[in-house]
Amino acid sequence: MKKAFVINILILLSLGSTVGFSQSVPVPVTNAIQIVELQGRVQILPAGTTTWQTASNNEILFPADQLRTAGNSRVAVHWSDQSIITFGASTAIEILPFSFTFVVRQKGCF
Repeated sequence: MKKAFVINILILLSLGSTVGFSQSVPVPVTNAIQIVELQGRVQILPAGTTTWQTASNNEILFPADQLRTAGNSRVAVHWSDQSIITFGASTAIEILPFSFTFVVRQKGCF
C-alpha cells in the first residue's frame, strides 16, 4: 500500500502537477529539490542513513532521501521542474532519481 502511494505521487510529479499552500512561498532559483515551507513536525531520512532528522526551510533533498510529516503537519517542496507541491499530515515520500521513459511502438501496434 505504501509503495502504491509513492508510485502515485511520482506519477503526479511526472505530469507536472502543482499545488501550493501559500502565496508567500519563496521559489528557489536552482534546479534542486528543496523544502520551501513547513509547519509542524517534518523529518528527513537522508539516503544511506538510519536516523530521521528534523527538516528545515530551504533544505535540499537528494535522490533516495525520504521525507515524512507527522499529524497536523505539512511541507511544501519545490521540484526541479519549478512546481511546488504540498504534502499534508501523515505523509511519507521518497525522492527518486529523475529519468525519462521512452516507449517504442512497432508498426502495426495500435
